[in-house]
Amino acid sequence: MYTLLIGLGAALPLAWQVWRTRDERILTAALVVGIATLVAGRLGYIAMHWNFFSANREQIVSLMSPGYSEHLALLAGWGAACLASRVLQLKAHALLLVSAATLIGIGASVGCIAPGCAYGREVFWQDGTQALGWLLRVDWPDAFGVRNPRWPTQLLMVIWLCVDWVLVWVLHHRQGLKTAPLVWIWLLAFALGDSAIQLLRADETLFMRNIRIEQYFDVILFILSLYRLIHSYPPNRPQT
Repeated sequence: MYTLLIGLGAALPLAWQVWRTRDERILTAALVVGIATLVAGRLGYIAMHWNFFSANREQIVSLMSPGYSEHLALLAGWGAACLASRVLQLKAHALLLVSAATLIGIGASVGCIAPGCAYGREVFWQDGTQALGWLLRVDWPDAFGVRNPRWPTQLLMVIWLCVDWVLVWVLHHRQGLKTAPLVWIWLLAFALGDSAIQLLRADETLFMRNIRIEQYFDVILFILSLYRLIHSYPPNRPQT
């Protein structure tokens, strides 16, 4: 289910774009972007969880073993899209890229519920500091199949991805923003939301100074996106 939902997230916007343009070069570009995204995301996830994969090497290429580094996948996918657009002389469609990233993220988040990847911290009704968590609690499993009241981190990511997409859609249709700025705005919002949701997650990962490695990636992604967004708009030159 995890793999199927990710595949559908990529296939739906791709099929729409091919049907709309009738341009077969899009399929070649999608193949390049897809391979770059899957390989970078999977290698990043394996590196961050090497203690597990070193003892279970058969899980590295298993379709039954979910797990991708969303940050590395996003950066690799965007870089591959830029390269493919130049080589194939295709005009990058920012809304298409953002829609694909959103649907893939939603598919991965929903697909994570059953196997317990990206699961949330447990909450307890006696703890007054977790009142909101208790109100939002779900009885979903962790990576070991243990069900307890916990933060619905997978659902929170789905909601945030939808909010992020709506923001980009509004900027595109109401403000006329196109191409690269839309992608960088989406990445900025994604980094902010993911960094907050990471605080509620309890799945195993690398920690540096008690901070999850994914949150460092969020900071890097935010800074890079902000830099590229600023430089997407050339400075106004004085008229002579």
